[in-house]
Amino acid sequence: MRRLAPLLAVLIACSSPTATENGLLSVSTRDGIVRITNRSAETVSYILATRTYLELVDPAPCMKPGGCTTSLPGGGSIAVPFSQILGFQPGERTGVLIHWLAARGAAADDVYRTVLLLRR
Repeated sequence: MRRLAPLLAVLIACSSPTATENGLLSVSTRDGIVRITNRSAETVSYILATRTYLELVDPAPCMKPGGCTTSLPGGGSIAVPFSQILGFQPGERTGVLIHWLAARGAAADDVYRTVLLLRR
């Protein structure tokens, strides 16, 4: 029975959708969708892209207040199809979610980066 418990944990983890949380957002991926939920009361701005896209395009200009990023109001939730991830190509394995509190802009220590597993 002791040997079975770790195996069960691995099987359960592999069968569940990819999910992560931090103080601001709860994020999960499943069935070609990234679901982002704002857990804070403040508006959160974000950029959802592939690693390759972020290697080629500097997102810094978009991170200024009033920039070209998408925002999610406090308590809000959104479902983003993989096809709307910046730079997404079929077969892409990971995405990157960069986010920050919109009202504060994007000071270096207020920017969060989460790598998402899009497919196994």
